[in-house]
Amino acid sequence: MNKILFIDDEPEILSSYKNIFMPQMQNNKLDKLASEIFGESSIIETSKEEEFEVLVASQGEEGVNIVKKYSESFDKVKVVFIDMRMPPGINGQETAKKIRELDNNIEIVIVTAYSDTSLKEVVDYVGRPDKLLYLKKPFDNQEIQQFALSLSKKYDSEVIKDRFLSSVTHELKTPLSSILGFNQLILGENLDEEIRSCSMNIHSSAKYLNSLIDDLIKCMAIEKSEIFKTKQSIDTKDLILDLYKNYKPLMNSDLELKIHCDNSIHVTSSIDGIRECINQLIQNAIKFTPSGEIILGNGQHEGKSFIYIQDTGIGMSEEVQKNIFSVFERAETDHHNIQGLGLGLHIVKKILDYSRVTIDVYSEIDVGTCFKLIFPEEQ
Repeated sequence: MNKILFIDDEPEILSSYKNIFMPQMQNNKLDKLASEIFGESSIIETSKEEEFEVLVASQGEEGVNIVKKYSESFDKVKVVFIDMRMPPGINGQETAKKIRELDNNIEIVIVTAYSDTSLKEVVDYVGRPDKLLYLKKPFDNQEIQQFALSLSKKYDSEVIKDRFLSSVTHELKTPLSSILGFNQLILGENLDEEIRSCSMNIHSSAKYLNSLIDDLIKCMAIEKSEIFKTKQSIDTKDLILDLYKNYKPLMNSDLELKIHCDNSIHVTSSIDGIRECINQLIQNAIKFTPSGEIILGNGQHEGKSFIYIQDTGIGMSEEVQKNIFSVFERAETDHHNIQGLGLGLHIVKKILDYSRVTIDVYSEIDVGTCFKLIFPEEQ
């Protein structure tokens, strides 16, 4: 059973929503929709699996409480449709933000007859653009059914994916720890050069695999983590200086780490989240900058504060830049064969979306790359 929630201050609209999903009307219409969206093979499965339990609320806070009620249960609310204007209570944008804080995976559809708030403004405020849609009134009944069906499917598939990855990473992590531990013991013995060389290769490969699994775990943990909800004042200069001290000893003779941050610029965000993002970006810069320099800096422009990580590395083409934040997307070029799953920048983007911080990238082949973290204006 798919729980969907409709929040609207107009009783007749809530009644319309209920009528769309009346049990006696569901099977034929949803079977037809499922065949159109997912193919004929899905028709057999839809009658039972695609039934909907419709929940309604006439105000934002009431809707938030409904989501909260089911948030700890197995049978969660999967999709919520929210009207933008619901006087005298909180509006749709504020309602969506509160619901997102309760369940970061929930699919949200903003429904409005007005265009005074742009989708970009809503996305910046609510976060998770991959789980936020915008629908204008008047809507078509079949359109609502299609949204509910496809978004419920999407919610379920992502839950299955997360469970699968969680199980696989756990099963890989345990034997890998044993390999690393026992191999470390072997390396402590007196070995001839050939055996030591083989053992070092085992150790290096196992460490690399371990780092890939850690990235997968980190990627899955972001949505479930509470640390990004804790906001505090961050002195960007202090943060950059601290990171500089950590990474300076890792530079080789061909690579120099510099800082450009004369001013103490304060922002409000998750210190752990921002630190993790900058760590990922610095490690990326080191990986793709065989020689030259990496610069950490801060600044302000048009009322917004930013932190940047700039390098003189191999750079990226405009085509490559379009997809670098996608999961498992690697910045492949003709002049590097660096290994990796392509999760680093995806992790950065997910954390920043959660923290409502935007990121810009400027890059040119054989010139270098600059990533800029742009914080929202202080309220």
